[in-house]
Amino acid sequence: MPVSVSENQTNFTFNIDIPYDIPSRQQPITAVLQTPTIKASYQYSSVPKFSEYAYLVASMTDWQGLNLLNGDANLYFENNYVGTTNLDTKAFGDTLKLSLEKMKVFR
Repeated sequence: MPVSVSENQTNFTFNIDIPYDIPSRQQPITAVLQTPTIKASYQYSSVPKFSEYAYLVASMTDWQGLNLLNGDANLYFENNYVGTTNLDTKAFGDTLKLSLEKMKVFR
C-alpha cells in the first residue's frame, strides 16, 4: 500500500496515497501501512556471574528511517511475538540493539 509519512514533534502521520475501504462490522480491521525490512546481525550475550541465561541481541544499523517513537514497543522475531521493550531513540547511536530471546545455558 503506497503510504507517505509526515513527522511531527510527538508523532508520525501516515497518509494513505490510494483509496482504502474499511468495512463496517463488529470485528477489528487491520491495515498494514508499512512492512520495512532492516538487516541485523545477531549475537548471544551472557554474563554467567550474574545470570544463568544467554540473550540473543539484534544489532541494527540504518534504523533511523523506521519512524520509531519513544515508548513501549512489541518485539517480533521470525514472525513470533517475543516480548516488549521500552524504546528511547535518543539513547541509541548509529546502532539499535534489542534483546530478542533468552536461553538458559548455565545451571
